[in-house]
Amino acid sequence: MLEDGDGVIGCCLSEIHGKPGLYECLLGTSDGREVGVLVDSAAIARMADEFGQAVKDYAKPNMTFSDALKLIKDGHRLRRAGWNGKGMFVFLVGGSNFKVNREPLLSILGEGADVTYRPHIDISHPDGTVSVWQPSMGDVLAHDWEIVPL
Repeated sequence: MLEDGDGVIGCCLSEIHGKPGLYECLLGTSDGREVGVLVDSAAIARMADEFGQAVKDYAKPNMTFSDALKLIKDGHRLRRAGWNGKGMFVFLVGGSNFKVNREPLLSILGEGADVTYRPHIDISHPDGTVSVWQPSMGDVLAHDWEIVPL
């Protein structure tokens, strides 16, 4: 249950199958909890009127890849509702510069080598591993992208 001052920081919407205009909204709170509520289109419009563009971005049913990419670039974690793996999500890895001081790059580039690490998108897999991600054509054309609350 949400209380005043809980600090909602995200909302992922999924339309309930067979019930047009009714959505399950997973709210992410500032203390790390996730709370599920049912909302209708009118409630989403009221939230957007009260809280502005942030709610419109978070509470967007049928999110396209273009919408998702903008949010990824803003630092949000996203997933597709159609992905089978529980806990899967993609996220932006910002670029950085560093000097090599450990494996696996130590044996490839040598100690002290300067590395410029370019920004890219990674995917977190259900087993906790992370790898570089490149969207498939299905991902690019999908309309089921959702924000994953922290």
